[in-house]
Amino acid sequence: MNINTESVNSVLDLDYSIVKEEFVIQDKEVECYQKNCEENKNSQDIQESEEIVQFVITEIKDKKYICEFCNKAFTRLSNLSEHMVTHSSEKNSKCNICPGAFKSQRRLKRHILETHTNETHPCTLCNKTFTVGIKLRRHLRRHSKERRYPCDLCDKRFKDATTRYIHKQVVHLGKKRNITNQE
Repeated sequence: MNINTESVNSVLDLDYSIVKEEFVIQDKEVECYQKNCEENKNSQDIQESEEIVQFVITEIKDKKYICEFCNKAFTRLSNLSEHMVTHSSEKNSKCNICPGAFKSQRRLKRHILETHTNETHPCTLCNKTFTVGIKLRRHLRRHSKERRYPCDLCDKRFKDATTRYIHKQVVHLGKKRNITNQE
């Protein structure tokens, strides 16, 4: 494995839509979902989108380990090594409950949590239940009228980043929608 230790130089090319994919503004908190970022900020501290972009730039500029396959950058070599398994076809993490096999321990743990535990998180607004709390929180956005994700190419707004991404791909880039489960 070759490791690129150059700093990320394209930091200033970030646009707000990309930044918003990395950060979720919810419950008065901006939380970084990258594993190696342990910093959370109050939304009271971050008033403008430019400040969010600056926060992301601060997070990215110290990342010196870059994946040779997808150019994703990491601050620690151990995080890059963990990431590299996503580019492999080998599935060495095997479930001891069923025949499932996965590329990483993280994905195996998620599988066990979602498939082999009895814990449920019910939606109080409809009859759906979820095995993982984050999926319930994402689902609850469907019941909300709030559309926090604007398209930067037109005036449409969306309830989640995934729907906005699909909209941009299909409407603005002319790509056909491929409806498959990508995991």
